[in-house]
Amino acid sequence: QIQRCSRRGAGDTCELPEISTAESFIGSPVAVFDPLSGLASWDGLAVAANSSVFLRLSLSVCDTNAVAVAMCVRGGFYGACPATSGVAEVTAAFDVIVVSELALLTQPGTMAGVNPNISALPRVRAGRMLDELQVELHDSSGSRVTQSVAEVRIDVVGSGAVLMGPAVVRAVSGLASFANLSLTGSAGGIQLSVRAAGLQAFSRRFNLEAVNSIHPVFVDMPPSTIPAGDAFSLKVNLTDFDLVPLNDAVAAGLFVAVQLWEPADSSAQLSGPT
Repeated sequence: QIQRCSRRGAGDTCELPEISTAESFIGSPVAVFDPLSGLASWDGLAVAANSSVFLRLSLSVCDTNAVAVAMCVRGGFYGACPATSGVAEVTAAFDVIVVSELALLTQPGTMAGVNPNISALPRVRAGRMLDELQVELHDSSGSRVTQSVAEVRIDVVGSGAVLMGPAVVRAVSGLASFANLSLTGSAGGIQLSVRAAGLQAFSRRFNLEAVNSIHPVFVDMPPSTIPAGDAFSLKVNLTDFDLVPLNDAVAAGLFVAVQLWEPADSSAQLSGPT
């Protein structure tokens, strides 16, 4: 069972312990003694708490009847206990630190080749491994909870994209690292979501481009001022996601169309071979 230490004594001792009503166990607090190994073991036991706190645990040895009647509570610490109960023992006191925030240290996507006239969002190529994404688990002061080994899950938020790769990792010293992730599909304005310890955080929004996406890049731009009716010229390179010009085999047979990007009330018209 859990005891809350009213104050921290010298050498991190627990002073004025009292039964905790604010904290509880995640998992069963009762373990069966194994006579072959000589051990009673708890696997996956955790403490649920709403705020950081200084605690210790009380251990009692009870027979089956004591567990059924009084959950192995011990006189002197927790009130009445059947006479068949063993002598209670306590652990050293320890800090329980509550994770208050998830912080993404890295973000998906590249700003290379982003055209703010079309979309200012970073770009991700479908099917390509994302750079390693790192998530820190912070306490209420914004410091990393280096003791945390919590499970962290990552998902994609938005339609048109599917996340591939290991979506659940365990934090090491309060840091979760996601590697070998990729996205399939094609989508605009999607995000990645990470969840742990009842918390959630989101990445920046980004555009997911199809594997065979083509980027036209202007080589010659139109002049800043064009008299109505005067001819002007344009040149455009066709590139892949990495802005590398397409080779002849890929570009063969492609047609490029040009049109005016104009206000709705504009009367301008584009003439010539478009």
